[in-house]
Amino acid sequence: MEMLTGPMHTLRSGEISVLRGGREILHLNMEDKRIGIDLQDIQPIRDLLNLLNLKKLKQLKGVAEKLREDGLTITVSHKGDTALKLGAEANPRFARLITLSAAIEISSIGKLIQIIREA
Repeated sequence: MEMLTGPMHTLRSGEISVLRGGREILHLNMEDKRIGIDLQDIQPIRDLLNLLNLKKLKQLKGVAEKLREDGLTITVSHKGDTALKLGAEANPRFARLITLSAAIEISSIGKLIQIIREA
């Protein structure tokens, strides 16, 4: 977990666009202790998820809880629409019943389902 959250403490602000074949596939926006991830193309993310095997809720829960402990937040969006928040600013509402964690917020179940289907 430290490998993920450690560098996040040193980042202050900025934006990064990741291009593949001249097309933007991912846009990162960093501000204070927040990182926004806007997925423009799902295929590379699918490959990354398969490589990291982060599909298991237990692992995602562990990452989210570590982010919360460290006061950090990751927001996952698809083409500008927020689907998921992990960490300190997550407000889980009903998702807490599913994830059993106060550190995972499902902002849009429809968008999350779309990301999962496309992945």
